[in-house]
Amino acid sequence: MRTADPIPQCNLAIILHNHGRPEESLSALEQLFSHPGRHDQQHAPIFEQATNLHFEVQKTLAQKRSAEVARALDEVRRSIEGVSGYPIRIQIEPLSPAADGCVAIAPLSGRDYHLIRCSSQLPPLVRHHVIAHELAHIQLEFEASAAGKARHFFTDHHVRKFISGLYAEQKAELRQQGWKHDAIERAVCEDFGFLQAVLLNRPMDLVVETWIRRHLPCLSAAQFIAFQFNHDLDQAMMLSPTENLARTDTVRPVALRRVSLALDCVRAWVHDSFFPGVTAFSQSHRHPDVLPLAQKLWAHWQRVSSSLAPGDEYALIDAFANILGLSQAYESKTYSLTVPPARPPQN
Repeated sequence: MRTADPIPQCNLAIILHNHGRPEESLSALEQLFSHPGRHDQQHAPIFEQATNLHFEVQKTLAQKRSAEVARALDEVRRSIEGVSGYPIRIQIEPLSPAADGCVAIAPLSGRDYHLIRCSSQLPPLVRHHVIAHELAHIQLEFEASAAGKARHFFTDHHVRKFISGLYAEQKAELRQQGWKHDAIERAVCEDFGFLQAVLLNRPMDLVVETWIRRHLPCLSAAQFIAFQFNHDLDQAMMLSPTENLARTDTVRPVALRRVSLALDCVRAWVHDSFFPGVTAFSQSHRHPDVLPLAQKLWAHWQRVSSSLAPGDEYALIDAFANILGLSQAYESKTYSLTVPPARPPQN
């Protein structure tokens, strides 16, 4: 059956955008991207034009909603301060190129306030999303603590023994190359530390971004801009999956490189799911040696994402680790976040 011509719908979106009606233009674009001929070669130029327009529309909306987003973030901040009993400080400052933001939760960091640090190198539209992301971390951590599910992770001798086994072949090769024992152990510890951070943080970030999507709809455009910004940055700085798996200049075994690539892929799939038919963030992560693992993670996420209760992000970490064969790569213990006593009202 011949599909309807998508050109009029694209033209409508252009006209609406040019007339200062970005919300209606976005609606027209979303209808366009659900067109059954979305991936037909015949319609490729139209959808390329629509994809570029979609970015401009989202940027316009993010700018238009900037004040609304700032108010919403301030409301979230004050709510978290009331629940947690600690004030929140937000600092915009230079951070390392690999970091866009980070959070130090008061009772875990020895401070009497929560500290959110956001990179000053980020575009202003992206900063709103980073601050929302870190605020959500604090919110979810206190909810997990109240549910008795919050956990901290650590490495004991059992974990170190497991890690050593994962790197056995690489360690033997390095010894043959003349590496000293201490240097090998440092290299393995550093490499697995990076991977372990991804293993523990990536599932948590999926929950955080979903929380933002559900609770801060006014941030949708800024969230899209941030996803696109980070995707473009990754593409400029990172190796392709094919290049990554073919590397010979890394301590990390190929099996563990597949793990990190699968986690990257499922994150991209989740981001694509927020903008169905529009984005293709996951396309650059697909590789035949990575897809089977990524598909298992994605299938689990789809099963549980709509019914996650407070603290279930920790169960998600365990489930992902089990799928990846890394359930022995960390130990954890539950903990409770302390809430300071309420201050008496000031006269």
